Amino acid sequence: PGVVFIVLGVVCFGRWAGFVAAYLGSVTSVVFSFIIVRAVGGQPLSEDALNTAWGRRLSYFLQRLHSEPILIVALTRLLFWIAPPLNYMLAMSQVSLRDYTLGSMLGLVPPIFVLCSASSVLLPWLETRGTETPDAGR
Repeated sequence: PGVVFIVLGVVCFGRWAGFVAAYLGSVTSVVFSFIIVRAVGGQPLSEDALNTAWGRRLSYFLQRLHSEPILIVALTRLLFWIAPPLNYMLAMSQVSLRDYTLGSMLGLVPPIFVLCSASSVLLPWLETRGTETPDAGR
């Protein structure tokens, strides 16, 4: 659903102002989600949780997240953008709010830029597509 708001930002404000609005809205959204989930759920994906079968599958990811939090958050944002399950999982890990915010800010720039650029090109094309008539050249 977040993609719809990014495209609407381009429709309402144009490519660059839409990018800024979509970027700020996306970062605010994922940080707000992180804060709420962290406050409600705590950090159940800590070191103690790695002893379960499910936890062992996450152990490599969580170890990397612990050693390079900003990089790992940025890379997961590149892959999963503003996906709520990613927000929830990272909020329940040991990553700090600062590292989460910085990683999200870095990782969200490329996908939002690409989506805003594509929207600003495709939307005018789609708009003119239905107005052309076969007899227009005669």
